[in-house]
Amino acid sequence: MERRNVHELILMAAIFLVISALVFSAGKAEEYPKKSIDLIVFSSAGGGTDVVARHMAAQMEKILGQKILVSNQPAAGGVAAMETVWQKPRDGYTLLGCAIPVTLFKVNGMTKYGMEEWEFYLASGSSGVIAVKADSPYKSIQDFVRAAAAKPGEIKISNSGKGKNWHMKSAMLEKVAGVQFKHLPYAGSNPAILSVLSNESDAVSASVQEFPSM
Repeated sequence: MERRNVHELILMAAIFLVISALVFSAGKAEEYPKKSIDLIVFSSAGGGTDVVARHMAAQMEKILGQKILVSNQPAAGGVAAMETVWQKPRDGYTLLGCAIPVTLFKVNGMTKYGMEEWEFYLASGSSGVIAVKADSPYKSIQDFVRAAAAKPGEIKISNSGKGKNWHMKSAMLEKVAGVQFKHLPYAGSNPAILSVLSNESDAVSASVQEFPSM
């Protein structure tokens, strides 16, 4: 079965050059790339995946000698970007910038393409946090959990999209702590973080590295 080139977050340039030789024939590997490369990010601009994608694209350009054109397609929880890349020729000129949630897309019935049909290149990972505004009444995770226990389903916690990594992480906290949050999905971590700042939500589940990008 033919496999696709996928990036989880985005591949590091040096790793990409090594793995490309395995994906393409020896002759074609020497010729690649002859033109610019499209990198489609499955979440909105400003989030962690997007920030890493754009940084790595800039580094890749220096080595590959071609432009890496980054665009965002967060529709349908990121599935739209995956479908777009899937429909493109298998020639290494269209890549997908994504994160861990893509491993569950088929399981959740969001796409018919499983992980065995894609080639993954790992770039990085990041620690998750539950963050609130500086003037929030919740000064610790214990305060936050106690409030959720007192008001089941009322404490609002935003995330980067239903079924995505940070939604799953807050759901895990929910299960372990024996509480119930009101989960608010957004099209990426950037708008999820902004929802806290605009008082649409009480807290956000996101990557700690995503906050300096605000």
